[in-house]
Amino acid sequence: MFQVSPTSKLAVKLIMLIATRSGDHAVAVDELSREFSVSRKYLQQILTKLQRSGLLKSILGKNGGYVLAKSADRITVLDVLKVMENDLNLLDCLRDDDSERCPRAKRCVTRRLWQKVRTEVEEFTKAITIRDLLETFNKFKVESYVYHI
Repeated sequence: MFQVSPTSKLAVKLIMLIATRSGDHAVAVDELSREFSVSRKYLQQILTKLQRSGLLKSILGKNGGYVLAKSADRITVLDVLKVMENDLNLLDCLRDDDSERCPRAKRCVTRRLWQKVRTEVEEFTKAITIRDLLETFNKFKVESYVYHI
């Protein structure tokens, strides 16, 4: 079953933090590493994926780091999940290439149910922008959206 990975959850938080700070400056990997208590190497892998997808821009130089490539109201949670997750399917049989392998795929009632669930999850996460998350964060005046377990 599809489950949001810890890497995807971190990617959403990274984009939120970059959104709040990049108005002032590009956010350096070292700053992000300290904030989230995560290794620089691990963060760099995530940030590179987000940059290649067009969600982040990299600024080189002494004051370099990362900024949003587009405004926070144009980046959705689904955008981030699609970059970070290999697959948003709930079950293997929902993959387009697997439907041909199952002789019952075209008349399978439960397959249609899970397709509908997947569609609902995609629509829900597509409707939530990074700006929405930041507004919720500010509304509840949470001390920090970065937490450690």
